[in-house]
Amino acid sequence: MTLLLVRIDDRLIHGQVVEGWMRNISTDHVVVVSDEVAQDGLQTDLMRMAVPAHVQLHVLPVSTAAETLKEGRWDKERVILLAPGLREIRRLLEAGVVFQCVNLGGLHDAPGRKQVTASISLSKQDKEDLVFILQQKVAIDTRILPCDESRDIVAILNKTDRNFQLLQVSQERG
Repeated sequence: MTLLLVRIDDRLIHGQVVEGWMRNISTDHVVVVSDEVAQDGLQTDLMRMAVPAHVQLHVLPVSTAAETLKEGRWDKERVILLAPGLREIRRLLEAGVVFQCVNLGGLHDAPGRKQVTASISLSKQDKEDLVFILQQKVAIDTRILPCDESRDIVAILNKTDRNFQLLQVSQERG
């Protein structure tokens, strides 16, 4: 399987993903990973309407997605994996799914979250999940669109959050 993009965006499938990412990287398969969304038939139907007709869409709970990805069921596909938050990515990594980079595209303001960039707000749990992801030697890319410049989320957090304890974690892969 070719994971073209692993993206965190709480809006999942929307214009930036369809017009920006899908067109740019020529995907033929989208896997949405979320326990909640997998149980929401209406949201799944709306996402099916949003993706181009030639793109397959699977909306799966985290455990099912992890097993399916590890089995290599989509080895001949060009896959974009979308998750609504850092927690789902952490759970995939804990289940043994392997990838090199995660695009942190959008986590919007909500109760318990603090805004750190225009498109990223993080809770304490989000920061813990971020640390875990980085400790797995997975790079974090913070672009909203493929044409945007990526910003270093660790540097942003070290600058804006006195409580953030990631000074020793490097985004470089070992």
